[in-house]
Amino acid sequence: MAAPTATYADSVLLHKNKLVFYLVTMGTTYSSGGHTLDVSTYIPTAVRGAFPISDLAGYRIEYVRASAGAPATGKLKAYYQSSNVLGALTQVSDSKDLSAVQFYLCVMGY
Repeated sequence: MAAPTATYADSVLLHKNKLVFYLVTMGTTYSSGGHTLDVSTYIPTAVRGAFPISDLAGYRIEYVRASAGAPATGKLKAYYQSSNVLGALTQVSDSKDLSAVQFYLCVMGY
């Protein structure tokens, strides 16, 4: 499974926390449990939360915080609208190539 890559874009220090912005490129083979994303280089202790700033190609991305906010084991899950009607989103299926999907991710932690 080719994991997503997160390239450091910028950061802002807010009192004891840091906001770090990454340009994320999703991997070539999606796993339905989500892709692990390691942000420990710039957020070494714990992630408080994260959210995508932009989504491309019709996908919605969710950052799932790891236990105790571990920065090396958070996950990115990808969803799409399965039909033209409003309703629940469907998680992307196993082995889907999402390498064309890039977005900015804002991560808050310390």
